[in-house]
Amino acid sequence: MTAFGFGADRFGWTDDALAAIRRLRGWTEPAIERLELTYDPRSGAVGIPIRELADEVEVGRLAYIPWPERRGNGRPKMQGPAGVARQLFPPPESLAEGVVDVLLVEGEPDSIAAWSAGLVAVGVPGTAGWQAGYAARFRGPRWRVHVVFDCDESGRRAAREVAVSLLELGVDVRVVDLDPARSDGYDLTDFLLERGPGELRGRMAADELFSTEPPPPWRSVIWPTFRDEAPEGHRWLVEGLLPAGALGFVAGPPKKGKTWLGIGVALALATGRPLVGYTTNAVDVLYVALEGSRTGLRARIGALARGLGVNPDSGELDRLHMLYRPRPFDLVEFATADWLADEAERVDAGLVIVDVLRAAARFRENDAEDFARVRDSLEPLLVADRTALLLHHFGKLNETQKERSPGERMAGTGAMYGALDVGLLITSSSDGARRMRVDVEARDFAAPDAIGVVILGNGTGEHGGFTYVDTATLAVDESATEERDLVLELEALFADGEWRTLNEAKAKPPTGIGANKDELRAVLDGTPARFVRLDDGARVGRAKQAKPYGTVAMRAALADEQIELENWLGDAEPVEPVLTSSGHESRTGSLAPPTGDSGGASQSSSPHSDRPEPVRPSQAPPEDDVWTF
Repeated sequence: MTAFGFGADRFGWTDDALAAIRRLRGWTEPAIERLELTYDPRSGAVGIPIRELADEVEVGRLAYIPWPERRGNGRPKMQGPAGVARQLFPPPESLAEGVVDVLLVEGEPDSIAAWSAGLVAVGVPGTAGWQAGYAARFRGPRWRVHVVFDCDESGRRAAREVAVSLLELGVDVRVVDLDPARSDGYDLTDFLLERGPGELRGRMAADELFSTEPPPPWRSVIWPTFRDEAPEGHRWLVEGLLPAGALGFVAGPPKKGKTWLGIGVALALATGRPLVGYTTNAVDVLYVALEGSRTGLRARIGALARGLGVNPDSGELDRLHMLYRPRPFDLVEFATADWLADEAERVDAGLVIVDVLRAAARFRENDAEDFARVRDSLEPLLVADRTALLLHHFGKLNETQKERSPGERMAGTGAMYGALDVGLLITSSSDGARRMRVDVEARDFAAPDAIGVVILGNGTGEHGGFTYVDTATLAVDESATEERDLVLELEALFADGEWRTLNEAKAKPPTGIGANKDELRAVLDGTPARFVRLDDGARVGRAKQAKPYGTVAMRAALADEQIELENWLGDAEPVEPVLTSSGHESRTGSLAPPTGDSGGASQSSSPHSDRPEPVRPSQAPPEDDVWTF
């Protein structure tokens, strides 16, 4: 007798072999005895009996070599006697009465592992070994049959074929996929050694009857399951600002710093450097650039990298992956969604930035159903715990927009705002987008106060733009969050007496004040007590259609000059200007002073020196000039 209580003369097992097979495969002595497994110490082969039915004698033995080191020289791990086919092991007819759950597994070794774990199992002789007549042998007893095959393509295909044949005969059958995420041949023995029989029994109890109907796309879980599977806290990409697995937006008015901010986020995460004072956790970043030139992107990335203390020509940016204007690319199409998810998986991107949304999908922004398809296309990224950050525009600013939260100002359907998990929203931008107020909105955490962001550095390119060799730094400046008093800034601008168009007023200093066009229009048109707009630019030496803006005081001065001129000429009754309800000046019967060089009018030395000055009374035209009033 061996130390384990077996008759060595019957089975051939030694103490060392029994201990080794327990460590390697989890096989136990009771299972070896129940299944009548023999052992040949010389070859290392385990003998597995072949019986066609329970009451028939043994017709042969399979020689199974469980030891990888003893399978050299092309020796197969499983070999049967010539002319003898493998059968179900053990025969289902040999199972004891009262059994309820029976595992139908792939191969004899997995059957032995199941018996060793205290389970009842029948092994199918390989994925191609299931025969048409086998299903009838499971029909009589009231068993729940659980098909547990290997985690690979052939195993899953065979498991379904076996289940279908059993279902056709009315057998209570279920299919257990040990690990849906794996396709490497992971089998029942691996599962039992790694997770134990308790977890398998839980899976068996939860599995539903097999059906040839497509399974429902989702199932609810009980609260304890949800509670235990949900992470206790956010996994942060940017601590307290940008979590993993979130749908985020970087949004603002056109040309007001979205790409600068988007690239800044990308570089900070790709390098693990701080982002405007916030700690980051380095991840690979996939930047999908759908607009802008390669030169412009190269310059911004190079300058901002140097601002982080990173040499863009070194390997420090190897975690930044650029996808430039891919074609085709349309997030409304699920093919694009699959390609994007595959590329994100290939580079293991923790963050995917799409610059910009309008170029990423052919959809109607105001249509909630259209945006829902875009949102569905991004779902695979979010499920994989990757954050998707979309660059997007604000809608035109009007009185209604001003009353909304920053996130609700995004152009398009309100469904975008509803889908937002986190938003970095540029609500104010000046100095050519070098000073920004960034408001933060969040769904699942307390959003921080607005962040004042400035771009520091001097560009050496044309008109002061940044080049690849320059250094640009995203820095925090709380003064950038302060609300601008556009009324006071405009009054200071107009203090020189120059009438300006809206585009001129919004230009960078010193020509303008460097503000958002829609915000300026709202202030200029909405403050009639301070500002007016001329319907005829020719009155101030501009093109007739220019319709420039100025202050009420400038209009009054212009009216005084007009009245003085008319009285001096004596050809028309003095008239007073009438201010329309919109704040624009209108005159009935007023003369239009000549423009051009008539009367030898001198040129102004103002920034608009190419415009002729209006004729003053002291510059009366020669008598032979003909004016039309």
